[in-house]
Amino acid sequence: MPFVRSDHLFEPRSQQSHNYGFSLWVPYHGTGTHVGKSAIGQHSTKAVDVFAFRSHMSCTVTACWDMRDKELDYDTLRKLSGQLMKTAPNFIGDFYPLTPYVTEIVTDVWLAWQWDRPEEGKGAIQAFRRSDDIDVQKRFRLRGLDPKGVYRIDNADDDDDIVRTGEELRTRGLLIKLPEPRSAALIWYEKIN
Repeated sequence: MPFVRSDHLFEPRSQQSHNYGFSLWVPYHGTGTHVGKSAIGQHSTKAVDVFAFRSHMSCTVTACWDMRDKELDYDTLRKLSGQLMKTAPNFIGDFYPLTPYVTEIVTDVWLAWQWDRPEEGKGAIQAFRRSDDIDVQKRFRLRGLDPKGVYRIDNADDDDDIVRTGEELRTRGLLIKLPEPRSAALIWYEKIN
């Protein structure tokens, strides 16, 4: 049964909390993302907010932007939509929280999780550094990986792939750097050996 959340619609931090909470119990859920004038009359800039877009990524995402608007950054929207399509198969995988759940919409934390598809040897990680958190990097121990396997790590915002063993990713963890406050990492991994 799909769920669509309505509380705090389009607000990124609440959508992160919704994604975290729903993913623990219901693998199929969705929301909408917007840029420009929203469906409920709120306004934002014409620039695409990567933090907000990634905060709304889930099994089903409704694109609530006005395609008639010639001023929208369609190149960035195409790039982010492609990232969503690459990530989407993982949303029905095993869900692992990498940080504690935040019950309030606080601004001084990181929130992160992992989806793992052991049968495919693939998965994805999302990490969010909220606006008032002072840590520019965090290390997360990944779960569900084959300790003897070798994994290629692909950061959506970086052209340099890295290779790590499952044991290293499980025990030492994966270092994620987000130098800017209010930013989001999207990382894919695949078992290559």
